[in-house]
Amino acid sequence: MPDAFFPVEVPAPCSMLFTAIGDWYRLSVGQIPMFIDLTNPDEDTVTDVWGAVSRLRYAGAMSLYDPALAPEFFENHPLPSVSEVIQLARRTAPDGDVFAEAIRLLLNVEKKSEATIRVVNYTTYSQMVLPDAKGEMCVMMPGGWQTLLPVLPPRPVVPNPEYLADIEPFYTTSAVWADAPSIGDSEDLSQEPCILVQGAVMLLAYWSASSGITVVKFFPYIEHQETRIGELLESHPYFNAGLKARSFNLLSKSLLTRYWSRFPAQHWVVNFSDRTLDIVAWSAEVLVLPPFNSTLEALNSAAENVLAKSNEVPQPDAV
Repeated sequence: MPDAFFPVEVPAPCSMLFTAIGDWYRLSVGQIPMFIDLTNPDEDTVTDVWGAVSRLRYAGAMSLYDPALAPEFFENHPLPSVSEVIQLARRTAPDGDVFAEAIRLLLNVEKKSEATIRVVNYTTYSQMVLPDAKGEMCVMMPGGWQTLLPVLPPRPVVPNPEYLADIEPFYTTSAVWADAPSIGDSEDLSQEPCILVQGAVMLLAYWSASSGITVVKFFPYIEHQETRIGELLESHPYFNAGLKARSFNLLSKSLLTRYWSRFPAQHWVVNFSDRTLDIVAWSAEVLVLPPFNSTLEALNSAAENVLAKSNEVPQPDAV
C-alpha cells in the first residue's frame, strides 16, 4: 500500500516475476516528480530523490517471487551514491544546474540503455558507467569519474578458439526453424518481444502476424545474449552462414554448440526488427496458449504453467 515514503502501490513480498517487477520499478521511478517538488532543487532535493529511488529499488527486490534473483535485480537496476551522482552531474553540466542534472540522472538511471547507463561486470564487482555531455562513457573509479574509450556495440559471445584447437575445421550453416510462427513487427508496445529466464527454462514471447502473440520455450536452457543488431544482420558473426531477418535461425556446427558439445546443444539466432537473440539450449518448442493482448501477459501465464513442470533437468553424458 502507499505510504509516507512514496505514494505508489508496493507489491507484496515474493509476489511477482522478475520481468513484471522490473516494469513496476521503471514506472514507479517515473512517478517520483509527482510527489517531490523539483522546482528549485538543491542537495537536499537530490538526497530525497535518491532515497525514493533507493526505497523503490529495495521494495522491488523484496517483491521477487524468487528471492534468489535479488542480486540480479540490483545489478540490472544499479544505483550510484548521492555523491557519485552529483560528481557526474558536475561533469555533465558544468555550466548548468548541477542539482537538476543530478536528479535527471537519478530518474533515468534505471533505464539501463546504451544512451543512459551501462553496467560493466567484473569477476568480483560491478562499476557504474554513465555518459558525459559529449557522449563519452565515464566509469566511477576510486579516484573519481574517468572517461573510457568509445563503447562499441555489443557482439554475440563466442568461445575462445583455443578451446577448439583439437577440433577439425568445420563450416557453420543456417536454416530457418519452421516450428516457430513468422516474426511480425507491431507498433504496439505491449507486443514487444520479452523473455524470462529461470533455472533451466527460457521463455520468449513475441508477436506474429500469422498467429498473434506466441511463446517459445527453450529447455534445458544453457545461455543467451541480446545484441542491438536489427534486420541488417551483416554485423552478426554468422551472417555468412545464411541468417534470415525476422526469423528463428537454427545454426549447424556453430562455435557455441561445439563449445557446449558435452550437451546436445543447439544454437538459435532469433532476429527482430531492432535486436537479435543468440540462444543456446537443448531443445525448443512452441507452447499452445489461449490468446493474449500483450507479450507480458502471455509470458506470465506461460511461466505459471511451465516453470513448475520443468524442475528436473537431464544430466549430460559422462565425460
